[in-house]
Amino acid sequence: MNTVQVQLSELEHHILTRQILPKIRELMGDSGESSPALNAVTSILDASTKTASYLWTNGSGRIELEIQCEHIDAVAQSGNNEPPTRAVINDDPFLAHQLRSISVDALARELTESGMLFSDILEKSRDDMEMHLLWQACWDLFDNRPEIG
Repeated sequence: MNTVQVQLSELEHHILTRQILPKIRELMGDSGESSPALNAVTSILDASTKTASYLWTNGSGRIELEIQCEHIDAVAQSGNNEPPTRAVINDDPFLAHQLRSISVDALARELTESGMLFSDILEKSRDDMEMHLLWQACWDLFDNRPEIG
């Protein structure tokens, strides 16, 4: 069986899940039978939710990160964000590569300029600075992504 990976925007996902999929179910009736076509559409929608991503750019435009929606949701939570943030970095090689491509000087400069002032910023490990940058980026995206409802 061939698989197709589809990446949908939140708006496209919203239209499919809130408008098109219910209409398909309505047309199929309440037979209770599972349709291969309906299952395929549902699988595509589930996969698209996991792969949809946003591009974050810092204030100066020198740093860009492409972050999946599921990672934003995992990191932008109340409470201790360190474990989920480190887990996201460890579990996503593409994101880890993006962070590793940023120089330590650029990481320290961004964290200082963004107000994440640490008196010991230069004593922080690279891993800590990457974690703080990802945390900042995820919260920026979480706070600014459009609400679709």
